[in-house]
Amino acid sequence: MTVDRKELRLGVIGLSEGNGHPYSWSAIFNGYDPEYMKDCPFPVIPQYLSERSFPSDTIKGATVTHIWTQDEAVSRHIAKASKIQTVCQKMEDMIGQVDAVLLARDDAENHLAMSTPFLSAGLPIFIDKPLALNVKEGNKILALQQYKDQVFSCTALRFAQEFVLSPTLKKKLGGLMAVKAVSPKSWEKYAVHIIEPVYTLLSQEEFPVKVDQVIKIEDTVEVKAQTQGGIQLEFVTTGSKSGKLFIEIQGSRSSTKLIFQDAFSAFRSSLQYFVDLIGGKAKNIPRKQTLEIVQLIEEGIK
Repeated sequence: MTVDRKELRLGVIGLSEGNGHPYSWSAIFNGYDPEYMKDCPFPVIPQYLSERSFPSDTIKGATVTHIWTQDEAVSRHIAKASKIQTVCQKMEDMIGQVDAVLLARDDAENHLAMSTPFLSAGLPIFIDKPLALNVKEGNKILALQQYKDQVFSCTALRFAQEFVLSPTLKKKLGGLMAVKAVSPKSWEKYAVHIIEPVYTLLSQEEFPVKVDQVIKIEDTVEVKAQTQGGIQLEFVTTGSKSGKLFIEIQGSRSSTKLIFQDAFSAFRSSLQYFVDLIGGKAKNIPRKQTLEIVQLIEEGIK
């Protein structure tokens, strides 16, 4: 379904622990108030917003008009910081008032319950990464769709320019032989940040991926796998150990290390894609790929 409206009205839902997306995603659409945003509990957000030019860097054609979080005081602060007009007492209150929903929580165990009323109402919904922590629940969410492509879900790092291989770099690397991707923080929330960008580097002939080994030491999780063509894959989340998120690629001719740096651009690109999808200007991510990513996440949780 496409929404034929010059200016889309979006509702944003949050807030999960350690996740500032309701602040940042809303600001990318609406702009922001520096006086309130400086008190955002995620200092990196006002920092990277201040490095951009507003309103020129906002996404055109859509505005976040409604917000709900489980804490009204938090909702009101986000609304002031990110210029959101309406604070909802219940998340369901935005049904009938918005054209689409941003479920900006990365606690995937709550995605099914929180998306259900909006799916039932026929609203397009962007479900923050990961869609689910297991394939069974992912399929339950998708089964609630009232029409094709009602659900959009991905990590913004799928669109990170740092992880795009130029034709020149591809030629320099040669054929892919091995890929190692590393992220700080937990497997449940952050594995998708490294799995999905790697999946976009591989051809469809390489799937499904076969898991060879899962290693867990304290809060570090390492999953070793291989593709159908024998490319060796290694995904690591380092838990409480800090560090950069990166992807190392070993080709038949040379190797390279790609380091993620620009969160704003990645977020903006993913949100723009959702708007384009609603407007019929973009194709959704193949469901098969999304569920294969969820399957690999599930393997690391077992």
